[in-house]
Amino acid sequence: MEIVKKEIKIGDQPTFDAIKEIEAAKNHEINYEDAPKLSKKELSEFVPANPAYYKPKKQQITLKLDADVIEAFKRLGKGYQTKINAALRKAIFN
Repeated sequence: MEIVKKEIKIGDQPTFDAIKEIEAAKNHEINYEDAPKLSKKELSEFVPANPAYYKPKKQQITLKLDADVIEAFKRLGKGYQTKINAALRKAIFN
């Protein structure tokens, strides 16, 4: 398979032909032969490039908390469960 590289300078618009080539490339198979093989351990060490876009999987549980703790978080306004989660995350990971 031939490697095709096209450079477009920042601010320039791609030509009509370049757009057609990009669209056609969607139908080509991707060759991963030059990609490094990573172990499960190496893959587990990956972190998000931008933590702002990281959205961990949520799991519903039943948890009993002291009533005064719940009320304190509810007084903080809408999204108190998210705030409880953030406080727990901070306590564990910081």
